[in-house]
Amino acid sequence: MRRLNRDIILSLLLAVITALVYVSLILYCRCTVLITRDGIWKSYELLQYVYQGGLNNPEKANAIYIPLLASVWQLLHLAPQQVHLLIAFSNAIAGGLSVAAVYFIVRLLQGTPLIAVLTALFQFACGSFMAQCTSCNDIMPAYCLGTWCLYFFFKYLSGAGGYSLLYAAICYALALLLHWTIALPLATGLVAGFIFSSKGLGAFLRSGIYFSLVVLIALALAAFSTHTTVWQILMPGKGLGSLWVGWSTEKMCVEAVNSLSFLMPAYVYPKVSDALKDPRSIHLLSISGAVYVFIFLFFTFSAFRNNGSLLRKIYGVLLTMLVTGSFMASYDQGYDPQFIIQPMFFFVIGAGVFFIFILPGNKGWGNI
Repeated sequence: MRRLNRDIILSLLLAVITALVYVSLILYCRCTVLITRDGIWKSYELLQYVYQGGLNNPEKANAIYIPLLASVWQLLHLAPQQVHLLIAFSNAIAGGLSVAAVYFIVRLLQGTPLIAVLTALFQFACGSFMAQCTSCNDIMPAYCLGTWCLYFFFKYLSGAGGYSLLYAAICYALALLLHWTIALPLATGLVAGFIFSSKGLGAFLRSGIYFSLVVLIALALAAFSTHTTVWQILMPGKGLGSLWVGWSTEKMCVEAVNSLSFLMPAYVYPKVSDALKDPRSIHLLSISGAVYVFIFLFFTFSAFRNNGSLLRKIYGVLLTMLVTGSFMASYDQGYDPQFIIQPMFFFVIGAGVFFIFILPGNKGWGNI
C-alpha cells in the first residue's frame, strides 16, 4: 500500500509538472501551429460545432473528439479567439497523463521510482512528443488513452485480474473514438500480447471475446449518440481516393527519416532531400539513428534473454506496434507527426529497460 501511494503521488507530480511546462510553452510561443497546420481545421470545426449546433460534414475518424471539446468549451464559456488554446491545453494535459502512464509501465518492470521518473522524463523531452503537446493537432488525447490502455494490458499480462483487461478495453475504445489512426497499431499490438500471454487457447479466446465485446458496446453507444454506425467509425474511409494515400519506396524513406526526428527538436521533412540538404539536420538525424539502433538492440537482447518473462511479452506488443504503425504511416503520410509518435513508444519503454540495467539499485536483467 505504501508503494502504491508513493507511485500515485510521483505519477501525479509528473503529470502536473509536465502539463504546466507545456502550458507555459504554449503561452510563451502564442503559436500552436509551429509544426503542422492541421489544428487550424480542427479549430474551425470546433467553432462550427459550437455556434451551428453540429458539423456540415462530421468526421467519422474522430467520432467524439469535437463533441467532447465542445462540451468543455461551453462549460468554460470561452471566447472564439481562444479555440486554439483550448485544443493545445487539452494536448498538454494529455501529454502529462501519458508521462504518468510511462512511469507506471516501468514500475511494472520492477524499475525503481528513480528509473521510472527518468523514463517518463525521456518521453517528456522527445521533440515530436513535445511538439504535439504544445500544438492544436488532435492526436494527443487518443495517444494518452493508448498509453493507459497499454499499461492496463501489461498489468493483465503480469497476472492481474480481469478488471485490468476491462480498463484496457475501455481505454482502447475511447482512444479509437478520439482518433481512428491509433486503432490499427494498438489493436495488432494487443493481439500479439494475447498470443504471447501463454495462457492457452481457451484463455486467449475468452480474453479476446471479452475485450472485443467491451469495445463494441462502447462503439455502439458512441455511434448512437453521434448518429452514425459502428462500421463508419471503424472504417471511416479517410483519405481514400486522394493523391497522398498509398505505398511507395519514397514514402517509406520519408517515414524513416521523420521517425528519426522523434527524439530531436521537432522537424517535419516532406521529402528526404529536405533533411539531406541541411548539415545540422544530418548531424541530429545521425545521433538519433545511433540512439535508436542501440535501444532497439538492447531491448531485443534483453527480451530474448528473459524467456517467458513480462519483459518479453511487452517487447512483443511494442515491436508489433512499431512495425504496423510504421507501415501505416508509410501508407498515409510518412511525415505527419501524429503518425510518427505512435510506433515510437517502443523506444520510450526500451530506454526504460536500459535504465533498469545500467543504473544502481537494480539487478540488471535478473530484475525483469
